[in-house]
Amino acid sequence: MSNSSVGASSRNVPAHLSNPPQPASPDKTEGTAFDRKTSKIDVIKGKLRGLKTRLTARRETKKLSNYNISKSQPRPQINLTQVPAQPGHPRTTAQTLPQAKAAAPVSSAYKNHGLRKLINQSRVSERFHDVQQSSDKLRQKAASVTDAFLKGTSRHSQASASLKSKHLVQIASVLDKHKSEQAKFMPTTAEEIKAQAQSQIDTLEQGMQVIAEISNSGRAYYSREDFAALQTLSREMDAERALLVQVMDDRKSPFLNGKLSWGEATELKRLGYPLNPGLTDEFTTLTDADLLKPEEPFGAGRQHSVQKLTFPGITENDPPRDYLFKADDAKDNSQYERVVGKDKYLDKSRPRFAGRNLAAQKLQNALDLKLLPAMTLTTHKGKMGLLMTEAQGVQPFNNEIGQPENIAYDSLEKPTASANLQKNLTDAQWLDCLTGQQDRHSTNLFIDPDTGGVTLIDNDQAFYPGLREVTDPEPDRKLGDWPLPWPGKPELISRETFDKLEALDKDRLRRDLEPLLDKKEIESTLFRLNDLKQHARKLASEGKVVDDWLTWRSPTTEGGKGGQRVADFLRSTGKPQSYFNALSQQAEQLYNRPDPQLTRSV
Repeated sequence: MSNSSVGASSRNVPAHLSNPPQPASPDKTEGTAFDRKTSKIDVIKGKLRGLKTRLTARRETKKLSNYNISKSQPRPQINLTQVPAQPGHPRTTAQTLPQAKAAAPVSSAYKNHGLRKLINQSRVSERFHDVQQSSDKLRQKAASVTDAFLKGTSRHSQASASLKSKHLVQIASVLDKHKSEQAKFMPTTAEEIKAQAQSQIDTLEQGMQVIAEISNSGRAYYSREDFAALQTLSREMDAERALLVQVMDDRKSPFLNGKLSWGEATELKRLGYPLNPGLTDEFTTLTDADLLKPEEPFGAGRQHSVQKLTFPGITENDPPRDYLFKADDAKDNSQYERVVGKDKYLDKSRPRFAGRNLAAQKLQNALDLKLLPAMTLTTHKGKMGLLMTEAQGVQPFNNEIGQPENIAYDSLEKPTASANLQKNLTDAQWLDCLTGQQDRHSTNLFIDPDTGGVTLIDNDQAFYPGLREVTDPEPDRKLGDWPLPWPGKPELISRETFDKLEALDKDRLRRDLEPLLDKKEIESTLFRLNDLKQHARKLASEGKVVDDWLTWRSPTTEGGKGGQRVADFLRSTGKPQSYFNALSQQAEQLYNRPDPQLTRSV
């Protein structure tokens, strides 16, 4: 969990933090939960439930990869009779409560060698809800319990009301302290890292201990929803301390040079990123404390939601700056493996989508292109993700009116804009071939009709480890009713892109991509790079390197055909799935929608 940087949508607040206390059910009435008499049927039902619980526990302990400390910890006890009653209140009559054993402390994760080893071998992806909201709601609920008792309207006795309020405040205090510790930057020595990590683990275990006490002897004083939410919170604390153990034991932690906060480091672990020192430069310095106003919803796709964040200008006289934030995913729940095959797809347990976008930005910069929005890493409300500039222009197809936008793909009235658009769409095709992009469609491509500028967004589905070759599209292959948007190798290349592609150094590119992609993904990218370089050289030998997209004419072939403008050449030789053809003539093959209307004047 991290609270040191910028914003994303927070997860829903647990039920116990958003709903008022519910009336107790008859079998959980105050004062009867521990000493009520039961029938033989109730006894039998209780034994069956106990048997089911034990069988479930045995199955869970075998799932070592799904780390959960609560499965292996002794059940702490608490003596509710130790809470003194206050005379004079209508609910202070003595209650018959059983004498419980002293609470067994939750053992420290960093002192348990076997557990520590298991943690470092496990994939931990659980995260906190919004910590600040959770803490605030816990304190509000604690205050409402006390207030109801003082007014004589509570279903709780003085002892249970006092204990319940105390527990809720204790848990809130743990969240507050942990949030504060996570915002601090990590030290630079292994000894200091170890000390601070252990301090944070101790804090979390205090909260887990309180919830364990509630679970053991105070469960009857909480509604079913409240108790379930507390168990969820305990599980999240459990996962959070596991992440701290992983950060503490990672040999690369000291080499981060104090450039990341604890929250950012634990988020990297949660999302499956290595603690590579090269990642530190990918984080922005903007934080939640810099926000001028609360986040605003911007949009949502099938897999992700996006929020707009507003920050001050660089100087006092500058206008506010708007950015978009998209949180990263710890696991991939999409169906994109059906597009390319499970054997070629990314690791669904650690997809690292933000890293894939940043890797695409690395390749774009190496080719000196300007096709992607500016992107950086940040954390907002504990979630790490991408902070991006907003794409300019329009999507090629207007879903509101069901018609394509009036874009000058090949217009005699806007020759310069058309030439720029033809170049940018061709460059976009080169970049997507290099990254192995598998999700380019009408909703993640923007065009500026006035300038011909192109912006490519949502570059998550790229850099698959099993896609080594740049293959030609398969015209008849579909995923349901959706033709696959793989364009194949471009038919032309600009002079600037050709020179930059030739100059790309594999070793330097490998170093740039190491913090963001795994080894197999990088090697597949370098294989595609070599394939594209050979294709570019072939185009150069055929006179298909374009110096001026407005005046270029195709070379004359042996059959005497030649002298075609860029648009005519692409139409006659390019594949239907190439970006220019798909958008200007055969959009239906790209997004299964009507063809965009041509804007060229004849």
